[in-house]
Amino acid sequence: MKIYSVTEVLGKYVDWSKIPAAILAWACQRGTDTHTQCGLYANLGYFLNPPTECLGYLKSFRCWFDANVKTVILYEKRFTCKKFWFTGRLDFVFELNTDEILLTDIKTPLAESPTWKAQLAAYDYLVENEGHIKCDDIMSLRLKPDGGAARGVRYGNGKLEYFSTFLSALTAHRNLIG
Repeated sequence: MKIYSVTEVLGKYVDWSKIPAAILAWACQRGTDTHTQCGLYANLGYFLNPPTECLGYLKSFRCWFDANVKTVILYEKRFTCKKFWFTGRLDFVFELNTDEILLTDIKTPLAESPTWKAQLAAYDYLVENEGHIKCDDIMSLRLKPDGGAARGVRYGNGKLEYFSTFLSALTAHRNLIG
């Protein structure tokens, strides 16, 4: 059976058609660069030649990270579930200063996407069942382009519902798209 990625499955539910292709490509590259630089900072304590267009996002991340994170448990780790046949590469699992274990996904869009809840619930399932780490909560961390305070939105209270939504999307994807 084919293994699908979380983003491949949920990507069908995001409408990018109103964004010109060149702007979308630039935003995707900026997001990739921001993720890479955030990983450097989280693991090494510094950024390495960050692109100018990422500087505000990186300041936003650094301020949140320095104020909240005790330990980086996982970074950019891929897991695969052979029970449901899906895979995903999560951004971070942190131990916070509060001793909570928090699965965190870095986001650079200005608006929250309804797919983020299902995405994070799927990653949480992978981390717990394949990585054997129990997270206390899941969170999207939306970084600000102007360097302002990052906005963390937690979804832990609905993890089971959101994972069920993901499994429904996975089943539809498998049966309708193949």
